[in-house]
Order: sequence, then structure tokens, then C-alpha cells
Amino acid sequence: MTETFRVGIVGCGNIAARAHVPIWRELGESALVVAIADPSPTARERVGAQLDLPEPDRHGDPLELIARSDVDIVDVCTPPAFRRAVLIAAARAGKHILCEKPIATVPADAAAAIRAASKANIRFGAMHNYLATPEIVAVGSVLASGEIGEVRSVTVNFLGVVHEPGAAGDWRHDPAQAGGGVLVDMLHGIYVAEALLGSPIERVSAHIAAHLAMHVEDEALCRFDTSSGVGLVNIAWGHGPGGISVSGTNGRVEVRYENGGTAPWAALEHVMVTGADGDARIVLGPATEHRVGDGEFPSMLHGSRVIIERFVDAVRDGSEPMATGADSLRMLESAVGAYASAATGAPVSLPLDRESAPFLRGAPGVRELPQHPRSPFRSSNLFLLKGGNT
Repeated sequence: MTETFRVGIVGCGNIAARAHVPIWRELGESALVVAIADPSPTARERVGAQLDLPEPDRHGDPLELIARSDVDIVDVCTPPAFRRAVLIAAARAGKHILCEKPIATVPADAAAAIRAASKANIRFGAMHNYLATPEIVAVGSVLASGEIGEVRSVTVNFLGVVHEPGAAGDWRHDPAQAGGGVLVDMLHGIYVAEALLGSPIERVSAHIAAHLAMHVEDEALCRFDTSSGVGLVNIAWGHGPGGISVSGTNGRVEVRYENGGTAPWAALEHVMVTGADGDARIVLGPATEHRVGDGEFPSMLHGSRVIIERFVDAVRDGSEPMATGADSLRMLESAVGAYASAATGAPVSLPLDRESAPFLRGAPGVRELPQHPRSPFRSSNLFLLKGGNT
């Protein structure tokens, strides 16, 4: 008989209500949500009603949930700034952890959570769900086959990120809560590029800008160098084009979305392989069959379900999750490194120096670096920088 793992969800906002809860409910006997936690009564009511949980299982304090003996897995869906304390408490309590990306706003905090998880010998997974979308899996299969030769470059364009979180006051606009702007919000672009290149990011150069008069960036144009090739990752809140292209020594593979849009707001049009001779073939069309319940964004939700299923498998058999806490730390460092590059006007090597201000204090620590004359941190007051280095 399959063991049923008992799950506690910390953070009952949109990502929990629209993605995590429907997926956990569809897993059947392998996992059961037994408790939730959120300081907002409204959020608790929304998710508690979805799960038909009695009032005693709806906690205002996440530490109460973590202390429960009937919780095996803690699923962390809070805004990024609140994750460190939850992650460390859960690890110390011996709970397995699945966490939304990024796992913290500050690399040093993410590293502390990873150490706590390692000491407790628990599974620590990160929600890098785009790795498991049908289109990225299809691209990975093409690359693994060797059909386009050795990968030389990957371009990820997410320039049409719908400002759905939108509205003034959203936590994604608050650097203290989010740890960054659109680059951190859509960290997916970085880990997808690295995965398709097949080797860790070693250096980043970046341009960032704030056109929407916020204290976080709404545009990030980044170059990530690895030992195997170059990743160009361009992300923006707005209405620009989207798509993914991988160039190899013997051809290319492209992911296109409807009307040139950005996933997941635009549906998949196709994944197409073009050989060196110019012949092209479509290897995947619209992935409308990959749905979770009646949810929006079927491709993304399919990826989320695969990540969660694989995480449950990892808890059961001791294997590694599809994406680990250490993977998410590496992506956070890449994003913070991009901010440092934009501020200083120079490439930044990765991983970050463990004693550096960006590693110890995250994006706000970039304020402590010598600023390039045209640094966006100076001209746009990004992360509350108001001229100078402080």
C-alpha cells in the first residue's frame, strides 16, 4: 500500500490557491493536505474552503503548523522575504520542504536554509516548474538526441510578462518583500537557459531598467556565460515578444507561442527543429491536453504537477527532487549578480563572493558597490538607492 504523506501549506495567496492546492488534491492517496497557515484570515478562508479544512487546521502562525506531528511535508508559498524563517524552522523540525522560487531574497539566507536542510537530512525541493513544461521537455529531448549538434547558445525572451500581480501595493513591487523585480519574479528564464545549456552559469553581464516608476526593475536584459555556451535572457513586464531558441553546431530548435507572446499567458504554438540544411519539422504542437483541474495556464500547471509528483517520489525513495534548494540558490545568485553587473557596468563572476554585500544582503547590497555613472540604481532609485553608494 502506498504511504500517504501529510502536507502543510504555508502561504495562502494566489500561487497556492491557483496551482498548489489543485495539484495536491489531484495526487490521490500519495499526499494529503492536512493544514494551512497564513496571517490573513481572508487568505485562510479561501484556501481552507478549497480544501474543506476545519478551523483548527487553519493556522495564523506558520510555526504552529510546522510544530504539528501530523505534517510530513511543508509547502512554502509565502512571498520570498518571509521564506527564510519558515524554511529553517521546517528543516529543524525534520519536515521535508518544497518551496516556491526564489527560496529567499538574499543568497546568504538561502544558503542558511540549505545548511539547515542538509543537517536535518530532509528533502529540499524548489518549484522550478518550467523545467517540466511539455515544450521544455520536448526541447530537451531534441538536444539529448544530438540532432542539432553541440549547443552553442540559448535565447530566452520573456518580454511580455503580463503585469497581472499588478496594481500598486503588490508585494512584487516592494524590494523588501520580493528581493528584486521582474528578473526575480520570472527567475524561470534563468534556470531554463542554464538547463538547456547543460552547464552552470559562471558569469553574468546585464542591463536593467525601471520604466514604470517603481523601486524594482521592470526590464532585464542579461547575458549568462557557461563553459558550454552563452545564454541570453531578456525579461520584462509589458507587451514585448516571447519565445525560446537554442542554436547548435548542426541546427536549431525554437519554441514559439501564439501571436509571439510570452508563456504562460500565451499558449504554445509549436516546438520546431530546423537542420543545417534548412529543413524544418514540428516536434510538438499546442499542449492543450496538459491540464490540472480547470486551472489557467495548462502548460505551466502541468510542469508544476510534475515537480510536485517528483518531489513526493524523492521523499518516498530518498532521491533528489527535480530542482533542489541548491539549484534555486544558484539562480538567485545569478539574478543578484545581474543587478551587480548593471550597477557597476562590469561582468560579475559566479558564484558570488560569500563575503560580498550582494551575497550577504541581496539586491539591496548592490547599493554598497561602486556605482557606474549610468547605474540604474542611481538614476532610477532602484531598491531605494537615492544617488551615491548608500
